[in-house]
Amino acid sequence: MATGRFSLGVVTDRIGVGRANTIYFVIILLFQIMFVFVESPTVSVIIMTFVGFFMGPMFVSGTVVLARLLPKELQVAAMSLVASAGQVGAAVLPFGIGALVQVVGIGGFRFALVGFEAATLGAWALVWREEKRLSSLKAYEDDEEEEEGVDHGS
Repeated sequence: MATGRFSLGVVTDRIGVGRANTIYFVIILLFQIMFVFVESPTVSVIIMTFVGFFMGPMFVSGTVVLARLLPKELQVAAMSLVASAGQVGAAVLPFGIGALVQVVGIGGFRFALVGFEAATLGAWALVWREEKRLSSLKAYEDDEEEEEGVDHGS
């Protein structure tokens, strides 16, 4: 994940946070679907390595989009809440997955990962759509302000 965060940061900046994260999500989803069907432990480790690589920049990118969506006076509190929720999720989710594996067996683990990733991609799509909508509204408002500020009579 650290390697992905460092090396994909440049790509993310170049193509845009929203587009980059969407591409990373799709790549991760494809790798996780491959993980479901591959029986080789060696290939599975390689696949999960690539999943971690492409997940690297996602948390940082998500915080950037969150900062764009929120007014400045809410950013610090919201970022703190999101970071804390991420840490709680990192502690609780493995327990939940372990409980799931006990109920459905280890074979269900692979399918659960695909389901979690698909749900996360869906949530990201909603957030990115809202971020694009707000940025287009802001661009429209900025254009109107520029037109009002121009003195056409001079």
